Amino acid sequence: MAKSMKPGGGGKFAAVEAAAAKSGARNPAAVAAAAGRKKYGGEQMAKMASRGKERATAERKGEKKPPLPKVHELKAPEKGPGLEEALKSAAAKAKK
Repeated sequence: MAKSMKPGGGGKFAAVEAAAAKSGARNPAAVAAAAGRKKYGGEQMAKMASRGKERATAERKGEKKPPLPKVHELKAPEKGPGLEEALKSAAAKAKK
């Protein structure tokens, strides 16, 4: 099943993870998580991870998936780098 590109849907995480793998990162999931934490903050990333685990469990059990969080609940910080800058810095740290 395709992942949603909405915040909390997992699609952006998967895309960043694929890009990090393509660029040669040793642990692409860690690069994607670091970029997400930089963009959304630790608290928001924890909420998205929790919802993702709930949705995956429901999918395995064949239950109806819980809805994605509302977009207004998951906002990027008002100041700070965008996803591209976060990805570049996280990939540079991962290669060290």
